[in-house]
Amino acid sequence: MIDIKKLKISDERLKQLSRSKKQVKISWHISQNLEYQRFFNVGDVLLKVNKSTNKPVMTDDIPDRYLVARNDSGIIYCRRVTKSGDI
Repeated sequence: MIDIKKLKISDERLKQLSRSKKQVKISWHISQNLEYQRFFNVGDVLLKVNKSTNKPVMTDDIPDRYLVARNDSGIIYCRRVTKSGDI
């Protein structure tokens, strides 16, 4: 397993590369997403949000909810919570 902390690339350099190469840009967004996901704990409830309106996605007048079931070093696994509250 690669220790991400040992990879010394500054944020400024990543931003420069992300503007020039599509693959690096995608990798940069993935790394940012992984950095964000590592703060979720098992048992946290997440809401699905529409990016354009910034409002929760509704099904049967209830927001779509997901329960964090597992967190493996920043990669989270979720289960959908049904209308009745079951997983």
